[in-house]
Amino acid sequence: MGDSDGADKGDEEMTEIDALNEFLAAKIMLAQAYPAISAALARQIPRPPRDADTMWVCPECTAAISPNDCYCSRCGQKIKWEEEK
Repeated sequence: MGDSDGADKGDEEMTEIDALNEFLAAKIMLAQAYPAISAALARQIPRPPRDADTMWVCPECTAAISPNDCYCSRCGQKIKWEEEK
């Protein structure tokens, strides 16, 4: 009887250690992904395109864009076109 109680307690401790390890691994993964997540969210803030003489370009990556584009096809930057008056 005493041996099974000790075994159960050891299993509980290992389960708690395993849960803690999983939690820490998830925190590390989130910390590593944070820069990419932050950059993707920042690109969702609309920015006006730049006029590069004969074409419009993305303000983030300078890829060519057309006036019909709502987002840059290269980097995903949301484009804010000025309303025509």
